[in-house]
Amino acid sequence: MAGWIPVGDGFIEADVIRWKEPVFKNRRRGQPTRVGERLVAAEVLRAPDKDGWVYLLVRGTEVVSARTGWSLSDVLLPATGKETKRRLPTIVRGNPQRLAWSDESARAIVASQLLGNPNPAPAVSAGTDERDSLRASFNAVSRLSENRHAKPGWEPPGMHD
Repeated sequence: MAGWIPVGDGFIEADVIRWKEPVFKNRRRGQPTRVGERLVAAEVLRAPDKDGWVYLLVRGTEVVSARTGWSLSDVLLPATGKETKRRLPTIVRGNPQRLAWSDESARAIVASQLLGNPNPAPAVSAGTDERDSLRASFNAVSRLSENRHAKPGWEPPGMHD
């Protein structure tokens, strides 16, 4: 069974999120009428841009409720497998949840890289040779110090005493 974690606006690209949103009828003519609610599950293709748009790929939808006097078929659902976009406040208003990754530590690394942390790998224990660890592949300073073709007199940032 899938585990859903409340997320607010803290989702990243590649997360699968779900939220509730209202559905309206007759939006072009007169006062819009709320006919019900739907639950939308979508994969985040691009995190919110500067204008607040989140680009999504719809993975599943279902009708949550229909107002009195309306049938469930009146609540329109977005097409599964189609790309769409929503404003960030619209998603946040629907109490979004994200699907737990099978390896949350991998998500933490991806999230850290997307948020600009150049060294998302955990610290290496004192008994481990750093060349044999995975940390060197994630640590930019370690990669720079191994560069044997550096200019004479040039030192990578953070390597001087």
